[in-house]
Amino acid sequence: MQEHITEADMKEFMKFNRSGAQANYVLPWVCDGADEAVQTSVWGMIPAPVRVFLRPQLTKKYDKFSRECGV
Repeated sequence: MQEHITEADMKEFMKFNRSGAQANYVLPWVCDGADEAVQTSVWGMIPAPVRVFLRPQLTKKYDKFSRECGV
């Protein structure tokens, strides 16, 4: 991903998505299909106490959204 998307692009993407109605799907979407090292890195951006609570909750919501969209 780093070969195609600059850090500035990613910051703009995150800034836009933080205020979006579906902002909770961004991290699970990034991790969808990724290997364990990538998933660990992505979720590692969130402090451990928060991550323990959020990761399963957001992943469950993303999975439901994906099924409903037929993805």
